[in-house]
Amino acid sequence: MVFTLVGLLLLGVLFQTVHNRTDYEFKNRINPRWENAIMVWIQHGYFKHGGLFFSKPGDADPAPEASGNSTMTFVQVNHLLQRIHVWLTGEPSSRLTAIHNQFFTMIASLILGLLAMRLTLSLGVPPWQSLLLGIGTQTVFQTFPINLGVIWDISSPNTATAFMLLFLLLEERVYTKGDSPKLQFFRGLVIFLLFYTDVITSWFFILSYIMIRILTAPKGFNFSIVFRVYVIPILIAYGFYTCQILLVKFNFPEMVFEKSVGQVLSRTGFDGETIYYLNHMDLLHDRWLLHLPSWRTLFYLGSLALIVAIVFAQLNKKYQIQQTILLAGLGMYIPLTFFLSEAVVIHPYNFDQQIAWAMILALFALLPAWLEKYNHFSGIFILFASLAAFAMSGLQLLSYWLHIPPWLVI
Repeated sequence: MVFTLVGLLLLGVLFQTVHNRTDYEFKNRINPRWENAIMVWIQHGYFKHGGLFFSKPGDADPAPEASGNSTMTFVQVNHLLQRIHVWLTGEPSSRLTAIHNQFFTMIASLILGLLAMRLTLSLGVPPWQSLLLGIGTQTVFQTFPINLGVIWDISSPNTATAFMLLFLLLEERVYTKGDSPKLQFFRGLVIFLLFYTDVITSWFFILSYIMIRILTAPKGFNFSIVFRVYVIPILIAYGFYTCQILLVKFNFPEMVFEKSVGQVLSRTGFDGETIYYLNHMDLLHDRWLLHLPSWRTLFYLGSLALIVAIVFAQLNKKYQIQQTILLAGLGMYIPLTFFLSEAVVIHPYNFDQQIAWAMILALFALLPAWLEKYNHFSGIFILFASLAAFAMSGLQLLSYWLHIPPWLVI
């Protein structure tokens, strides 16, 4: 409840400061593609179009085209909100879209804050101090410039971040309290939602997480649970997606899906194309962040904190769950960036959150908690971490505001 209230308070502050924009700016600055797809569903039939992305109604073209790269699950909440708004006013609302987009970053942030509190509590940090560390972590991630930029264009990886963090929160519960059929059900439900939201990043996340568990905690990894918690939910997600495809093909037999092996190959960078980047070192540059500010200072400090936190966890096997969670962020992001390097280079606003949360968790929660443990819980490192989180949040808001000033148009 506390983290939810903090998240809602931050959301209100954002819309009174850096997101205090006119309806004109929201309408003309937000990427219109998802709103257009939603209006096709509302005006021409959701099930007729299978809930997939159509830039125009299928009946409007003798050989219609649609994107088969996404289930469009990540805009379904906005779809329901827009249906209500269209029913009441007769037109969609871009401001409503903006609130929806920032709501999902708020959900991911409050889950990360709760995870930070629970991990630091296990180190013996007093409850109110763990709460401060959690709130600081939540605040930094919710004001993370790329998360702020999601207001203009949300994507499936942006939404999947919340489900990844929720899965790790449940795993932390299993580690500290033990497994149960109830926890297995909810983990399976989260896996289903994760894969049904974003297939690509989900595979990198789950496969790397299973590998990490097998390598670092083989005695605690039960292979009999894999089928119930992982395999069945993934198959159900693919089953739902297949039904969407079949429904569209039934309604539009001439349908052509914009999906090919060539597109996947180009995203790996293995096709030899050098228009967007030359080599993997370009992953360390921010030239494709466009109007968003760089976060490299946080990247380098967070990387150092992450390494130190993993070393501390290695020296104290009792807290291995911390290492597992941090490695889950690294284990997903590093293979993703090297196998789909071009996609990550030209779309950092879709993928950088996947590694930023691990660095923020290490820098503003786990490292201060470990230092407190070795300093007999004097409270000094909690104070420094809280002040640093407050300062970082302010700097991020200012940097975002300077890079994306408002359109002063009435």
